[in-house]
Amino acid sequence: MPVIAGVMALVGIGMIQGKEIRPLLNRVDDPVFLITVLSVIFLSLESGILVAVAVSVGFFFASASRVKLAVSREGDKEHIVDSGNLFYASLDHLAKQLRSDPSTRTILDLGRVPYCDASALALFESIRRERQRCGGQLDVVAA
Repeated sequence: MPVIAGVMALVGIGMIQGKEIRPLLNRVDDPVFLITVLSVIFLSLESGILVAVAVSVGFFFASASRVKLAVSREGDKEHIVDSGNLFYASLDHLAKQLRSDPSTRTILDLGRVPYCDASALALFESIRRERQRCGGQLDVVAA
């Protein structure tokens, strides 16, 4: 049995074409690929596939939950441009920024946001009411 596994490993390694794989790799795929290969080698094929799926989902979730904010101020006016996905897992940084000074007039530009869910809309409405009580204002635009 060990001889068959060794032969299969050599055949598998022989099938890898470096010039075809290289364009597919990027900074997220490299660790996923390495973890998958090591899992298949040291565990089993089934376990390696399960580990690969879990690691891929983890990397996707981590990258999708990052919010990129560009904040500029002019006197008591604040302009925030968001260019990340807005959903329940990515709202903490934006909420912290929006709640930092409730007396400010803020324009939140969502023109570069590819996805916005109901939890983000509920957050905007909550902050809008909070700012009205404190003399501030929140304007959400999608320009």
